[in-house]
Amino acid sequence: MEASTKEESCDILVAGAGVAGLSFALHCADFYPQAKIVVLSKGSAEDSNSFYAQGGVAAVMDSNHDSFEDHIKDTLQAGDGLCDEAVVREIVEEGPSQMRQLMYWGLDFDANAKGLDLAREGGHSAHRVLHVKDHSGRSIVSVLLHRIEQHPNISLRYHQQADRLLIGKSGRCLGLRLRSSNGYQNLKASWTLLATGGAGQLYRYTSNPEVATGDGLALALKAGLELKKMAYIQFHPTVMINNGGRDFLLSEALRGFGAILRNDAEEDFMFKYHPSGSLATRDIVSRGIYAELASTPNRKVYLDLRHLDQEVLAHRFPTIVKELKKQGLNPELQMVPVAPAAHYFCGGIPSDVQGRTALEGLLVAGEVAYTGLHGANRLASNSLLEALVMAHKAALSLKDDMQVDPNQEELVNPEAPRHFPMVDTKLSYLQQLMFEKVGVIRDEEGLRAAQSEVDFILRQGVEREQSSLADLALENLLLVAKAVIQDSLEQDENHGVLFRSDRQSNPVL
Repeated sequence: MEASTKEESCDILVAGAGVAGLSFALHCADFYPQAKIVVLSKGSAEDSNSFYAQGGVAAVMDSNHDSFEDHIKDTLQAGDGLCDEAVVREIVEEGPSQMRQLMYWGLDFDANAKGLDLAREGGHSAHRVLHVKDHSGRSIVSVLLHRIEQHPNISLRYHQQADRLLIGKSGRCLGLRLRSSNGYQNLKASWTLLATGGAGQLYRYTSNPEVATGDGLALALKAGLELKKMAYIQFHPTVMINNGGRDFLLSEALRGFGAILRNDAEEDFMFKYHPSGSLATRDIVSRGIYAELASTPNRKVYLDLRHLDQEVLAHRFPTIVKELKKQGLNPELQMVPVAPAAHYFCGGIPSDVQGRTALEGLLVAGEVAYTGLHGANRLASNSLLEALVMAHKAALSLKDDMQVDPNQEELVNPEAPRHFPMVDTKLSYLQQLMFEKVGVIRDEEGLRAAQSEVDFILRQGVEREQSSLADLALENLLLVAKAVIQDSLEQDENHGVLFRSDRQSNPVL
């Protein structure tokens, strides 16, 4: 490492300022009041998947009409045989206490005369989704940020980019190497939590913000860790594609509220593919839409809101209605064009529910982690639940391990970053390639072709100390793409969100 590299140290380092990272930092500040905690955000306060989460958090809050067993059963059914049932039970059963924690921190979930206003979403057998209208994620993040600002021992830093984990000679993770236009900084830590979210920007169409470039997943790969279940990427079926701008997600809660998917002949087509129609799980709905789009030349698919009470719709989903009207669509008179888009990575860095990974000193939480909760397909609104429960358990798990001094060990020199000629063009090509060959429906021929193209682009990268942040984003996405493709090739059976047409005679379901 160059002598000019700056150095700083802290007790607990958090990469990611979504729900997982922020709630972990708050718990640590409460549990360990003497600890110095640093939280890094790659972008601004709005740049996380958590912030854009519309639906809410799934938890059993009405024992008269719901139960832990029902929530567990729904999660296992959505996960299509690949969930870890013990993990599912542990996370589901801690859900109510974490909802109460959020309310204690200051969050006001929507309520009615009977108590909490619990919504029902696709795949759920009961009304159990706590929400704040249609901007639940934004509201949760805002509350957490407000609490963070009140803690003198938490430093929240925006526009920070990590490119390598710092690894000691003993093999322990000792923090992160940060990059900026001014060079490098080693930010050492006794414990490092990756809560960096997913990698939706791997695809041409995605509900994710621009910062979702798989950074945490790539950090793990660069450190020699293996990823698990990377083939299982959930595509959200109802995303309004905005060519030239950010694609806009239309919450699954809309279909729970009564919205119906129709084709351009105004047919309620989803019943051709599943008895639950528009309320089937996301993987089935995404494949149903994909099949419908392919069934007729120039076919289009829409979400129909016209039959709904427009006053109630605007009250329950103000953000969505406002965005539709901003795009020139009147939901009372016009159907909304939708298509599947990359949404959530069910796989990730293997860990237990406490966030412990195979690398000592490294914790993970939220979408970047693979605990076994989601299996082959995430049940709607279980993601924020997992993030909150993991953050709490990870913070608790440090109570006997706060004595590590990251400055007492020599670091292993990390590899130099790579520079890619015509980086923006290569990124656009990769995103289109992944959407076409490694998207909703896959086969071996397409996967092999994508694998060859990704390897070719990677070979074009040359080591260069002063490579740009755009180079880093592309390098990270290429590494994640390799993992997704390889795992997809290794699957012998279709489960959940993974569908290979050469593994099943039925071309859709």
